[in-house]
Amino acid sequence: MSGKTPADPPRVLHLGNTANVAAELRNGLKSTGAAECLVVETQDNKLRFDEDIRLSWDWATSRLARAGRHLSELILLKNLASEADIVHIHHTGQVMNVLAKWAQMHGKRIVRHFHGHEVRHGKVSEEVRFADAVLVSTPDLLRYVRASQPRRQPVWIPNPRPFPDSRPEPALSPPLRIVHAHLRNPVYADVFGTESIRAAVSRLAGQGYDVMLDEVSGLTHHDAMKRYRACHIAVDKLRIGWYGAFGIECLSYGLPVLAGVSKDLSVLQPPVLPTTEETLEETLEELVMDERLRERVGQELFVRGRAQHDTPIVAARVSEIYRDLLA
Repeated sequence: MSGKTPADPPRVLHLGNTANVAAELRNGLKSTGAAECLVVETQDNKLRFDEDIRLSWDWATSRLARAGRHLSELILLKNLASEADIVHIHHTGQVMNVLAKWAQMHGKRIVRHFHGHEVRHGKVSEEVRFADAVLVSTPDLLRYVRASQPRRQPVWIPNPRPFPDSRPEPALSPPLRIVHAHLRNPVYADVFGTESIRAAVSRLAGQGYDVMLDEVSGLTHHDAMKRYRACHIAVDKLRIGWYGAFGIECLSYGLPVLAGVSKDLSVLQPPVLPTTEETLEETLEELVMDERLRERVGQELFVRGRAQHDTPIVAARVSEIYRDLLA
């Protein structure tokens, strides 16, 4: 990221790669020449996404080691940020805040991109204050983020995911596999509704349906995707009011995706089948019983999901934000 001339595309340093969003944006922006991106994962993400640089801090267990980690991380990231026009930050925390202030003082534009619980827990006021643009990955997060300057009003940018031109052929072999992915971190326990999903599938199996629940957790991203691809139906988060990256990945494979959607967000016509913990079993049963219904719903949701989440479409929206910041 050096030797830039005025005619070159902007250089963007992505810090963090939550849900592989930064890497997908990099791919989409690169394909059109809209930006030159470097993606650095600053957390020890076990999913092993497609970052350019991944920092691992397993050795930093003591207080002194953690202090050394923060200092060395800050020095490294300052050096990288000095070569960038835009610093696009996907993580929160003190190191990110210090870096954002330093980069802004040195003429860099700062994008803060929020992806979930850190916003809902009300811990991003400082991040918003020192940002030239604020992005959120799901529309339910908009209600938690407030900004005083018009240029800083938060913008919902759907998570990117590459979609094929046409819906992939669905899995056919029995049993009918219902996939659900969740995190074992207890901070997310109130988001997924996993126990309700287990109970609904268990009752369907008890009624004689040839179904099974494929719970995916603790795998690398690559291995998890192979599991999704072999399933027939996906159930995403039930309690958060919107769907997540897992749902988008399953949409790209042509699966019917069920998720909890808040009533106030249903006007956005999300590319999922809205459900609740109370209606989940009934909705699943309809899909399990009727293969033609699964095919029709899977096709409809694939088309709608592609229109909203396909990487080139999302990257074009982000490119416009970058251009506005540098104008």
